[in-house]
Amino acid sequence: MSLLVIVVPSPSVLFVIGRTLAHGRRTAVATAVGNVFGSYLLVVAVVIGTAPGSPSPMDRRLSTIGGAGGSATTGLGLTVAVTGRAD
Repeated sequence: MSLLVIVVPSPSVLFVIGRTLAHGRRTAVATAVGNVFGSYLLVVAVVIGTAPGSPSPMDRRLSTIGGAGGSATTGLGLTVAVTGRAD
C-alpha cells in the first residue's frame, strides 16, 4: 500500500507538472511555492480551529452523504466498465 502512495502523484504534483510543461520552470517554481504556502495556511487554520476541516456536529452526516455519493459514483463506473456502454 505504501508503494502505491509513493508511486501515484497527488493532485498538487500533477498541477505543478502541468504548469511546468505549459509555462516553464519559473512559473512551476512559483506554483510550488504558492502550493506550500497555501498548505501551510491550512495547517495553521486547523491548529487554531478555524479551518473547514475542523470538527463540527455535522461531520458525521456530511461524511455519510459523501460516502454514499462516492459509492454511487463507483457503482456507476463499474457498471460502465462491465457493460461497456455509458447510458
